[in-house]
Amino acid sequence: MPVTTAVRNVRASRGTLLVEMTGSALQICIDPLSPPRHTRAIGALCERLTDAETTYPWTSLVLHYSVKDASGIT
Repeated sequence: MPVTTAVRNVRASRGTLLVEMTGSALQICIDPLSPPRHTRAIGALCERLTDAETTYPWTSLVLHYSVKDASGIT
């Protein structure tokens, strides 16, 4: 599967932005994709992006990426 296909699906999908109560992180939760292999691929990418501990521009908010499971819980 080309990575560009999975990324294109993410760009067209819905997600949620949550600021943690501590105010130190910005949680980006992506809805599951179809087909499931795209969800798994994006999940692995989310782990790597989170591990990078990147901050949102001009803030101290650390970006945390995840994919919701089928029940909607991350």
